[in-house]
Amino acid sequence: MLLNLPEKISGYINKWYNIYMIKDIINQKFGKLTAIEHRGFTKYGNALWQCGCECGNKVISSSGHLTSGHTQSCGCLMIDRIKEASTTHGMTHTAIYRLWCTMHDRCYNKNCKKYKDYGARGIVVCERWHDVKNFVEDMGERPQGKTLNRINNDGNYEPTNCEWATPLEQANNKRNNRWITYNGETLTVAQWGRKAGINPAAIIKRLFRGWSIKKALTLKTT
Repeated sequence: MLLNLPEKISGYINKWYNIYMIKDIINQKFGKLTAIEHRGFTKYGNALWQCGCECGNKVISSSGHLTSGHTQSCGCLMIDRIKEASTTHGMTHTAIYRLWCTMHDRCYNKNCKKYKDYGARGIVVCERWHDVKNFVEDMGERPQGKTLNRINNDGNYEPTNCEWATPLEQANNKRNNRWITYNGETLTVAQWGRKAGINPAAIIKRLFRGWSIKKALTLKTT
């Protein structure tokens, strides 16, 4: 029993106690996952395991998450369940269905390249839109030249936060866009560049060098 020990010492002893007491779960199955290799410990001393998923992907999870059933796949299981629940809609080969699938992949599939910008940030698809028919009913068919855009870039995929927008309109809504207010008007750097006839990159450089907003937006090079 550890009493009145400094935190670092206590944590060190606990870590090695866990290493000694670790339960080998290699080759055991947990849902769609099979434990392959021990990959260290969490900062709390829980064992981490690299697992192979039936879909071919690999994922690292803790013993606790595996044995409790919290983690049962690389993320594909939730996608499969959502898609399975929407197989009677007759839209499987349509563009709107592919868009709907992409939306869910971004939020729930940890192996999706875009997951870090969506699901990893806590963005989810509202429960109503887990059914593609409801999604189409709320949003309608995609207008030509437009794609699905979240109005609040930190908000979820839901009827009150989504619209059809052009690529330019979506670019103005990117998280890394800088908004500038001048003369009572707030626009992105890209929008100010078009309005002032100045390259947006030049505006950013000017502001970085300490120029005033007025000078950065009004001084044109000859």
